[in-house]
Amino acid sequence: MADIEPREVGWLWPNRIAAGRLTLVIGVPGAGKSFFSCDLASRISTGTPFPDGASCERGSVVLVTQEDDPHDTIRPRLNAHHPAWGSDPDAVDRDMRRINLLKGVNFVDGDGKKGERIFTLADVDALEQAIETVPDCKLVILDPIGDYLGSKTDAHRDNEVRSVLVPLTRMAERHGVAMLAVQHTRKATASHADDLGLGSRAFTGMARSVWHLRTDTEDEQRRLLVAGKNNLAASQTGLAFSIQGEGRNAAVCWEDDPVLLTANELLAKESGKDTGPSVVDECVSWLRDKLAHGE
Repeated sequence: MADIEPREVGWLWPNRIAAGRLTLVIGVPGAGKSFFSCDLASRISTGTPFPDGASCERGSVVLVTQEDDPHDTIRPRLNAHHPAWGSDPDAVDRDMRRINLLKGVNFVDGDGKKGERIFTLADVDALEQAIETVPDCKLVILDPIGDYLGSKTDAHRDNEVRSVLVPLTRMAERHGVAMLAVQHTRKATASHADDLGLGSRAFTGMARSVWHLRTDTEDEQRRLLVAGKNNLAASQTGLAFSIQGEGRNAAVCWEDDPVLLTANELLAKESGKDTGPSVVDECVSWLRDKLAHGE
């Protein structure tokens, strides 16, 4: 260890998404995970501050997804999230050049015939080449990560999942690029929120931070982004947003006030097993009592 130089953790989104590390976003289909991904990609491509007010360093994004069509879904959502959308098409186009879609990989078979196949995490060298090709890449989004394990990897076996995630995380560290992996929830319930991820616990084990995106049970239009594990920073408050508009104009609208719930507390509340106020709730109550009569 004497040969190891200590260093500070680098952050894409301070205390929420670390640079050079794997971050998970877990949620059910339709919870708004892809909207959230597009919002992040747009902010990074334009340098727009993050929803909690933290500054965002401008850079490029590599997007790896198969579920949404790039023509009628991804590009319109990115347009709708762009701060100059509708007012300066040239600015939008310039910033869209910073967001790159990895569709597949080229190969040459044993007979010398060229072809193209779907990208999997076995092609981590191709992903690294893409990162090196894209100027100032800050973020890679895998949406959803289960689509890219490859047919030979059992998503429910820890050793097999780790065998494909370890090269990915090492590559991310080499380049200082944040890896954001979207993961679906499993059908079974769980007492611990991070156990809701579909597949092996190796996903949450390898991730340095986990975020849960869930629909507010009291408001179907409201989405809650709440914290699971975080190995690199203190637990952060949650955030809330709604999806405003329809079709090509649909975009994320963030709320200013934080959500004072963790993923575990939200899960307990949803299941009717609310264990009472959290430590944060108690602190807020105490502070309000102290300030009730002024400074």
